[in-house]
Amino acid sequence: MPDIDDLDAVIDNVTFAATFWNGQSCLAGTRLFVHDDLCLESTEKLVKAFESIRIGSPLDPATRLGGLVSATQGERVPGYVETGKAEATLLTGGSRVRVAGAEHGWFVAPTIFETENHTRIAREEIFGPVLKRGREPHARHKRPRSRAIGTSQSGFAARRVAKMPAVRQTRPKNLTTQVPHPAAAASRGKAFRGGRPF
Repeated sequence: MPDIDDLDAVIDNVTFAATFWNGQSCLAGTRLFVHDDLCLESTEKLVKAFESIRIGSPLDPATRLGGLVSATQGERVPGYVETGKAEATLLTGGSRVRVAGAEHGWFVAPTIFETENHTRIAREEIFGPVLKRGREPHARHKRPRSRAIGTSQSGFAARRVAKMPAVRQTRPKNLTTQVPHPAAAASRGKAFRGGRPF
């Protein structure tokens, strides 16, 4: 929303939501709607946050993002990334990462796409560290819904966001605008890893 008080806090939460457990969670926040008024500033901050995530072996305490959980997932996620490159705009990431000492692992750089609601990557769950960002041009909305779409009501602006035309068009089963996971509050500055390196 254009009147957000602390954009850095939002970026921190979005980054965590999209990449905790390497995006391999039903709670992963992999869709983000950004108001046009915040698009440029939020994009710069998001890209910087994603590019600062240290990728490595989950056995290394300094690692913030480990490998995908299996070879199947290690092939599936890059497949979706290639689909995204053809139908959306890649903002950062989108490549496999080689980790010394864990060359057999499936490591994927945290990825951000700018995309429209009709694309395949926007409509399907990837279960990897891939954030799909959409733009929301509408500055004003009618009275917010009392509940966010689906079962989750958490977030900076969940009830207001649920009224956005872009959100209504997508008709997601669940809408979360901030990490609803209790681990989020304790995660800052600590490692969060995405499965085993094989």
